[in-house]
Amino acid sequence: MDNQSVLTCLAATVLIVTTPSPLRAQSIFSIGNLPSANECWATAVSRDGCVVAAAFGGGTQDSAIWTRGGGLFDLGGIPGTQLVYPEYHTLSVNENGTVAVGYARSVFLEVRAFIWRHGQGMADLNINLTSSDVVIANAVSGSGDVVVGVDYDRGAFRWTSQSLDFLWPGEATAISRDGTVVVGTYSWGGQTRAVRWTEEEGPQDIGQFSPRAVSDDGNTIVGDRDSAPWGAVRWTSTTGTTTLSGGDGAIATAVSADGTTAAGYVVQGQGFSCLWTANDTLLRLDEILAQQGLNLTGWTLNGGASAISSDGKVVVGNGRYANQVDSAWVIWLGPHCTSNDFNHDNNVATDLDIEDFFRCLGGDCCATCDGPDTNGDGNVSTDADIEAFFRVLAGGPC
Repeated sequence: MDNQSVLTCLAATVLIVTTPSPLRAQSIFSIGNLPSANECWATAVSRDGCVVAAAFGGGTQDSAIWTRGGGLFDLGGIPGTQLVYPEYHTLSVNENGTVAVGYARSVFLEVRAFIWRHGQGMADLNINLTSSDVVIANAVSGSGDVVVGVDYDRGAFRWTSQSLDFLWPGEATAISRDGTVVVGTYSWGGQTRAVRWTEEEGPQDIGQFSPRAVSDDGNTIVGDRDSAPWGAVRWTSTTGTTTLSGGDGAIATAVSADGTTAAGYVVQGQGFSCLWTANDTLLRLDEILAQQGLNLTGWTLNGGASAISSDGKVVVGNGRYANQVDSAWVIWLGPHCTSNDFNHDNNVATDLDIEDFFRCLGGDCCATCDGPDTNGDGNVSTDADIEAFFRVLAGGPC
């Protein structure tokens, strides 16, 4: 990463190491504190679960990515605009964490969409502001080549480096892995309506709810209703819309690659973070962890799960830790190997990945490296980590 400085942010990681059954929790810890900020949110996670996007508030309002080996690192700002645009929020990362998108807010309250690329830094999407002065990038495709979001004047947009298309008069909130399916919302008759767009069919109304995430193939969408009947929903291309368990206060924010596992939260009492299985079983994350003997003293996982990895084994979200405000957390729900792009430079299984891995084993992890616990068993820099690293590098299983 060029000229990026290490940030410390009040955040935390829950490391969950399991055999296939039952789930077993190993540890929970804070990964740092930024003195000038008292709020931290986990907003997204890469498809492989190795890179987490975070945003900060209550002082410094920056964006960062987190990796196991490198910790939290500032994504910087749009060159030449830092004094005008002091506030940045990352909302999405691509499948290996080498591309991030979001928005920057200026001192004049203008909002511009940005894209950050590993090795290149941050850039404006150059979507010209109109009278609304608000353009937000909400999501990015797996490759990082397609970005979707909203222009408050012109509606939902789909951006590539070669084109900019406005798709419907509403907001695009999520995108399929290959970038061919876009989902979002529009308002009609006082209702928030869900839209599913493809190039072949254009925008299609698929019901009364707000889509928040979409599966890899674009055929499963999760979200929530903001009017009766309230609650979390799952839509599929075969079954249509079904209401998930959890009642009126349930919100589904994320979904696994195959659409079988959803993540989100329920607003009841203090609220709690949760998962929904394929058959709509609701699982409270704090109860899963407590049942496996994890000491959750100081933790309240009430801010909600905000994102999930493709395999459903890594969940990120927000809550409180040690009476602090807005702490981010990461949960591993099973053995989770590092990526075959170990240093996340967008080049897979290279000599540089091997060199950075062995440097990391020796205690010198690069800014975007995954970390020395390659197989996620809680034991660092072991022979098993080395074996797992080379299996994954060769395209094999963890």
